[in-house]
Amino acid sequence: MQTINIGRLAELAKVNIDTIRYYEKQGLLPPASRTSSGYRQYEKADLERLRHDPLVESLARGAPTTRILHSVYFDTPDLRLARAGVALRVRRSGDRFIQILT
Repeated sequence: MQTINIGRLAELAKVNIDTIRYYEKQGLLPPASRTSSGYRQYEKADLERLRHDPLVESLARGAPTTRILHSVYFDTPDLRLARAGVALRVRRSGDRFIQILT
């Protein structure tokens, strides 16, 4: 069975690569198989799933938008978060603030 990489899947589905990764992380796409070097490989069914997702369809039909996002990263003075492999970010978009811990 022929597979496609994440870049080609994103191109065909008319979304960006980060959207593909987000969908996979949220369980909207099943985890991709990986090549021996760790690259994601997707099946044709994954493309069909993305093409028929109502959210993706509505975004693809809408006009492109540009937003300015301001992000600030935080850590303890002794860089405890960084040593633990964690990032704390506060992002502002307009009047909204979003706290993200990854």
